[in-house]
Amino acid sequence: MIIGLKYLLNEIQFKVSVLVRQNKNVIAFDLASIGELQFFQDVMLKYISRNPEDIICIIHHDNTIEKFNNEVPSLKNKVFHICNQHFRKGFFPEIDMFITTEQYSLGMKNIFSVCLFHGPSAKGVTFSKQIIDTFDAFFMIGPLHYQTLLEYLERTKTPLPKHLRIFKIGYPKSDALLNGYYSKSKVLKELGIFNDKKTIVYAPAFNEYASLREYGVRIIKILCESGKYNIIVKLPIDCLQPTTNIYATGGINWFEKIRKLQKRYTNLRLFEEYKIDKVLEAADVLITCVSSVGFEFMALNKPVIFINTPKFFNIYLKKRYPQFETSKWINNTTINGGREFGLVVDDINNLENAIEEVLNNPEKYPKNKEKLQKILLYRRGNAKEVATLQLERLLRDKEVKRKKNKYNKNIIDIKNIKRIPFDFSSLIFKKYSLTKKAEQLINYCLNRIGYKIEKTGLGYIDAKTTVLAAKKANMSVCDYIELGFGK
Repeated sequence: MIIGLKYLLNEIQFKVSVLVRQNKNVIAFDLASIGELQFFQDVMLKYISRNPEDIICIIHHDNTIEKFNNEVPSLKNKVFHICNQHFRKGFFPEIDMFITTEQYSLGMKNIFSVCLFHGPSAKGVTFSKQIIDTFDAFFMIGPLHYQTLLEYLERTKTPLPKHLRIFKIGYPKSDALLNGYYSKSKVLKELGIFNDKKTIVYAPAFNEYASLREYGVRIIKILCESGKYNIIVKLPIDCLQPTTNIYATGGINWFEKIRKLQKRYTNLRLFEEYKIDKVLEAADVLITCVSSVGFEFMALNKPVIFINTPKFFNIYLKKRYPQFETSKWINNTTINGGREFGLVVDDINNLENAIEEVLNNPEKYPKNKEKLQKILLYRRGNAKEVATLQLERLLRDKEVKRKKNKYNKNIIDIKNIKRIPFDFSSLIFKKYSLTKKAEQLINYCLNRIGYKIEKTGLGYIDAKTTVLAAKKANMSVCDYIELGFGK
């Protein structure tokens, strides 16, 4: 109840702010999980720096307000927080644009919706018909990402909807990494690792039949027991979900399991920050399976070793796409995470040999370097600026405004008024089934910022009765009435 009330008060303050700050753009950034923040944070901050008067709200799928404030303290009390459930089922016609990095959140029917993808193409699950139908704009990461879309459309015989716009943006998350923001020596020092050994990062995918669930603990033990390397494990953000989320975790607390291994091996570090970029800078070799993180590492011209996981293609993807021969997708670059550019290991007992191979032959790995760099990224190192400018252009676009206006056509213009109609109050109280105390608290908060919810046309309230009741409650008549006890 307290968490729900926190969101509700934020939502009311948001609506009041929209009334006060007329003619400002209102943008909603979708926070599917706290781990997703890294994928839009830089674009959001860039946009706010260029458009400080615009109104920004964060759509929370979980109780992540405090975590958001900890990650971006500069925005505390400067953005509004809305519960995803309220957002999806409620009434938010004020919002001009909805932006998400999780395409499976889907776009909004009545708000211009942009997908700022959370990673390059991999796993064969980047697109679906529903995803394509519900978004108005895709911000594509690179030529390979765009090729993934074209292949999906061809494979499923799906036409590209006329309403969907495609923009060549790049990958804002990697801008800092590509521009040399991180220091390898500094990162290793922070982790308590010294430069006398090569550093290997194991960053697997979370999915069923991917390497973490198939061989994860054994892989880590093999790497650590050689004693030749610094080993860093970076778990996917899906592993942050509770173990009751079988899809994301397989029912295993992977952080707890690997923390136990860390106590056993002095050369092992579990990296628990959300963003992997500084670790990619510090690493000499990346080991993964079907995760798109391999593309991020190869963008640095560094070698990737792929653990072969045929069951992922033969069983996991077959369950999702029974109509296709998914076993053949193991050789498709838009699905397999980029295996053709790395070194594939069938037997995890051969990992040490594979590591020595890529370390001793830097000219060979990644393979086909010239082709790789051509297909990976648009606007290399400059995607944040490109994405921000494109958002600004879209917000000026008549079609973007048309979608909002179509939704808003029956809404009464309440510009410049400082009295919120009681019908609005009733809508809120009825929708969220608020108690009397909650209603009184909301009234009080609104009064503090110069607004009030007023009942009108409901008849005469006897003054003598009100004064006596206020005295009995040990309150001033003013407070008694404004807090709603006089209703």
